[in-house]
Amino acid sequence: MANQRSPKHLLKDRRGMLSVDFLFAMTMAAVLCMMTFAFATTLSMIEIAQYVAFSTSRAHAAAHEDQQRQVALAEGKFNSFTKAGVFPALSPLLSNDWFELDPTSLDIRGGGQGMAGGGSSTFNEEYGFEENSIPQTGIRFRFRAKILKMNVPLLGALSEEDDFGTWVTGLLIREPTSEECRKSFETNIRFTALKKLDRHNRFQRAISIPGARADQAYFPMEDNGC
Repeated sequence: MANQRSPKHLLKDRRGMLSVDFLFAMTMAAVLCMMTFAFATTLSMIEIAQYVAFSTSRAHAAAHEDQQRQVALAEGKFNSFTKAGVFPALSPLLSNDWFELDPTSLDIRGGGQGMAGGGSSTFNEEYGFEENSIPQTGIRFRFRAKILKMNVPLLGALSEEDDFGTWVTGLLIREPTSEECRKSFETNIRFTALKKLDRHNRFQRAISIPGARADQAYFPMEDNGC
């Protein structure tokens, strides 16, 4: 009984507090390092994702025979980034389940009337658009930062959302296709004027070929206004 300490002495006893403080400090330091690494890696990956969006949109914007071919070029460019082994520096970040460039969310809208199927052909409704301004055309896809979906000690989950991601968008004006130029040229007043310059009847021969192949789809012609 002589060695029994009173509650007053127990409250004043600070033995072992240094160990508790050390463990708490080490835990918080590890948590902050982990969060800093996750945020820094995510911000760097967002920059890479923005380049992927721009590169894909640039491939889509280039002139081609028709819109279907423009879309195919954009899809091919996007897939070249997401497929393993194509870009060795990018593949580890996408294959270790830290980040995802969702290929199923790739949304390509070029405006015009050349695409089959329903849905909007521009991003005018999704993004700010004013009357008489340039249509919002380009691509977008879903970027997910799975590395941020974590439970950290003492703090818990960083977010309650299942989809820790956002849309990455690349808007570029699409160049007209050969098909669109021909249709516009046939109904435009330039057709009458330029046809007089077409002494060899090159334009008429080209558009009169049914199911023209790729080598027949292009012909020399003065400026047609496209």
